[in-house]
Amino acid sequence: MKKVFFLILFSNYILFSQNISVTKSKIFNDLKANNKLEHTLSLDDGSIMTIRSYSMSSANVYPTFRVSHYNSEFKLLDKTDFKHGNALILGAFVKEKTIFLIEQRIVERFINNKTIIGVRIFVLSSSISLLNFEEKELISLGNYNIHDYFKGYTKLYSTDEPGKVIKKYAHLYHSKNNNFFALVFDVKNKKIKNKGLISFNDKFEIAYTKVLKTDKLHKEFIFKDLIIDDVNGNVFFLGHPLYKKPKYSFLNIKYLTELQVVSKDTIITSIIHSPNQSLSSLKLFHGPNGLSCTGIYTDVNNLDFYGVFRINFDDKNLTQKMTSFIKIEKHILKYIKWPYSSILNTENSFNGKQSYKKDKFITKNSFHLDDGSIIFNIEKISLYSNSTPNPSPSLNSGGISVSVGFNNSTYINRGDLVSFKISNNGEMKWAKKIKKTNVSSKTIYKNGKVFFIMKLYKTQKYNEEIFKVFGKKLGQSHLYSVTIDENGEMNSEKLIDKKDLEKHFAIEDGKYSKENDELIFLGTKKKSRKSQLIKLSINF
Repeated sequence: MKKVFFLILFSNYILFSQNISVTKSKIFNDLKANNKLEHTLSLDDGSIMTIRSYSMSSANVYPTFRVSHYNSEFKLLDKTDFKHGNALILGAFVKEKTIFLIEQRIVERFINNKTIIGVRIFVLSSSISLLNFEEKELISLGNYNIHDYFKGYTKLYSTDEPGKVIKKYAHLYHSKNNNFFALVFDVKNKKIKNKGLISFNDKFEIAYTKVLKTDKLHKEFIFKDLIIDDVNGNVFFLGHPLYKKPKYSFLNIKYLTELQVVSKDTIITSIIHSPNQSLSSLKLFHGPNGLSCTGIYTDVNNLDFYGVFRINFDDKNLTQKMTSFIKIEKHILKYIKWPYSSILNTENSFNGKQSYKKDKFITKNSFHLDDGSIIFNIEKISLYSNSTPNPSPSLNSGGISVSVGFNNSTYINRGDLVSFKISNNGEMKWAKKIKKTNVSSKTIYKNGKVFFIMKLYKTQKYNEEIFKVFGKKLGQSHLYSVTIDENGEMNSEKLIDKKDLEKHFAIEDGKYSKENDELIFLGTKKKSRKSQLIKLSINF
């Protein structure tokens, strides 16, 4: 075991509620820097591995990474730090007592008097018992050789914000048992943008490369969802083609959906549509009973949301085996226009002030059960945009005048959560709503029960179908779980009282470990830079 430079004392603070146990480390100060929890892994022996990033500066620079191994009670077993230039850790997984990290490094090449940006992808591997990483390069990809992998494409680009220093060019996806993984890149030529996919087997050899695209005339194929089959490495891909022809309506441009199954030799495509319904918020599932797609729908003549749908596919040829549209009572799927509702407030327009509000549903963490049932979770998101006058002085020939510009601000409100359980043959088992305003959540599932983790002041059960939760200001809320069991019964339980929340942590920054159905959070205080790890585990 490596020498430990900082002595960190850990202890347990375990609260046993009916369903969830809470394990907390003692507050520690092992990094004299801003640090962030990037990835977590739960091992078979109950121990935990965390990958944190940290920087000595608050500037937007590439960080150093720390890999730590803890026992189930957060006692530190081993740790190591490393930094490889302009690097990001895209993902981590454990297989046969070895931890693997997939790393992206940005490189520059000077070709024909031009600086060409590219990326090198590495796999870093180490035994769990002794953290000592070795590296192997998987690929080097940039504008200088992109045609070797994706014929007809000339540019690799990042979809991160313009001017942002830290760029992510590659996105990593795993199969369930890590037998296959894929890197997905944004690629384009002069006219179109698509997704370039490179598939690897568990020996880190390239299985095949493909461009995820549509055969129809378009300018971009927007990524929606992707699943990798654990047996043969086939990729199931859900996307929206954006058409460049003006003859297509806005609705078709936005929401025509294609499902593809991609293998080494073939790409098979199926169009997901209904002549009488408009479909949105689609989510793809692949489980013991095959391939399924779930979403919400409206009537084409009345763009209010009506309900949810499920389609089962043959996962080889994508023929539809079962289609079910299920109307939901309006008090569950509350009124909202499709594809979104937009309200313009011009009450103060004479002063130049305008406010916009856009509502839509997004898919949350959802689950495919062993019996073929699906638990499908969606959340209402409201996007607010305000434009207010910004007077600034300027000079003219007559003296001082005022020229008016505008300050624009946008913020998001996370609204109601709605959860559905749909059987394998398309029957609605239950539909439940959690009413909330601007409260973030994370979801865990185990043995038929769904747990929505939130910071709340209190909860109130309206009826058998609706729970109301109340959030409070920062530092004034308890940690709660709102639970829906396999029969649809809803309950809530307090996990940690607000007086026992020593360090602030953001719910949306929690990391879900699928290995043991655990949620892990890093609480921290930026001024003191002291931190605390918190683990939520299912008891049964």
